[in-house]
Amino acid sequence: MTAQRAIEVIEERISASQGPFNAAGEDPDLKRHVYLNWVADTEVRLQEIFSDAGTEDPVLGRGYWHICSVSSSDEKLISRLVREELRFQAGYPGIPDDSGGRLGEVRTRLHALTRLGDRPGHICVPDTNALLHYTRFDQLPWSERLGAAPVRLIIPIAVVDELDAKKYARREEFQQRARELLVLIDRYVTASPPDGYLNVQPDLTVEVLPDEAGHLRAVSNDQEILDRCELLYHATAREVVLITGDSGMRISAQARGIDVLKLSDNDLLPRHRQEPSPV
Repeated sequence: MTAQRAIEVIEERISASQGPFNAAGEDPDLKRHVYLNWVADTEVRLQEIFSDAGTEDPVLGRGYWHICSVSSSDEKLISRLVREELRFQAGYPGIPDDSGGRLGEVRTRLHALTRLGDRPGHICVPDTNALLHYTRFDQLPWSERLGAAPVRLIIPIAVVDELDAKKYARREEFQQRARELLVLIDRYVTASPPDGYLNVQPDLTVEVLPDEAGHLRAVSNDQEILDRCELLYHATAREVVLITGDSGMRISAQARGIDVLKLSDNDLLPRHRQEPSPV
C-alpha cells in the first residue's frame, strides 16, 4: 500500500469516528457497541498499512478497556468516556484545521513520507557493511554500477547509529572508517537545503532517512534496514535497491522481494580483498 493510499485510509477512519460519536446517547450499550465496532475496523485497516503493532495497538489503549468494563447502568459515564476517547483518537471530524487526534498525527507523518517521492531518481539504500567495506560512497560511480541515472542514495538513521557504535569497535580500522564516514555524512546533512538532500555527483544525491515520530525499530539492525527499504517503496511507489556485500542480508532481502545490488570485488577496500588462490 502506498503512503497516499494509507493517508486515504486514515482519513476514512477519522471520518468514520462520527458514527460512534453521534450514536444515540440514551442507549449506552448501543453507543459502546458502535464505538467497539469502530475500534475493531480501525485496527484491521491500520494493520493493512503498518508492519508492526506500534500504531494500531494504542487504539486499544487509554480509555478502551475502561469503556469495555464500565457498567451499562452508568449511561452518562459511558457517553462521556466514548466521546473523550474518540476525540483523543480522531479529533473533531468536519471541523476545519482540526488535527485529527492521534490518527491525524499518523496522517501528518505519512504526508511527510509522500514527499520522498517528489523527486526523480533510482533509490538505493546502503547497509553498514557496504559503507564500511567498500569504496567511500561519495566516490563510487553509482550510475555506472546501476546502469541508470540519476541515483538517490538514502541512508537510514539506523545505519548512522550503527556506524556510531563502530567508533568503539575492537579493530582500529573499523573505528577510523566509522569516524571518517560519520564526519562525511554529518557534513552532507549540515550542508543540505531544507528539502534534505545534497548533490555530491552530477547524477547522485545523498540524504539521511530519519525515524518518524513514534517509530518502533525492529529487533535487529538488518531487519530495521529492510523495513526502511519497504517503507521507501510504499512511500514513493518506486523500486528500492539495497546495497550490501553481506550474504545473509542479501538472502533476507530477496526473501522479502527487495532488489539487491552487490558491489564489485574491485569496489572493496584493499584490506578487505581476498588474495587470489595459488594455482
